[in-house]
Amino acid sequence: VIAIWTCPDGKDRTGMELEEEDDNTGTSLSHIYACGEDDIFQSATSEDGYSALIVDRAAPSDLVAIGEGIFCSDRILDSRRHAFLRERVTFVVPLSSEADKKSIFARCLRRISKRLIRSAVVVLDKSEAVGVVVSANDSFPRRLVTVAQNVEKKTGVS
Repeated sequence: VIAIWTCPDGKDRTGMELEEEDDNTGTSLSHIYACGEDDIFQSATSEDGYSALIVDRAAPSDLVAIGEGIFCSDRILDSRRHAFLRERVTFVVPLSSEADKKSIFARCLRRISKRLIRSAVVVLDKSEAVGVVVSANDSFPRRLVTVAQNVEKKTGVS
């Protein structure tokens, strides 16, 4: 798991290193700072691309804008493959009333991969929804329906 954080105020991009911590379960959490596209590129390259991109509901607008510019730029339309994402990728973003989160979902929907894209908006309750985009995964619609049915069965939320 790699957490991408906003570049700290007053910090120069140089010297921002990848930090890793172990959570005592054998799973490591790596932290990088999005001070520029180079930081994301270095991390993505070392991981052979990211397989999931999940936007935190509390992510500040400037970080969402950086992510949108890096992961959902028009360059993907002209390139052979995405520079930062694997061929099979999952993208999840909360679709609250914040315009920046809705914007990144709409923009990334067609730019996250050239492979078959499946997408859905999952409504959690009247005020909360989550946008999900998956590429190169034909079983996604069936799995999403199963998840929705299980949530409805266990919580009563439909």
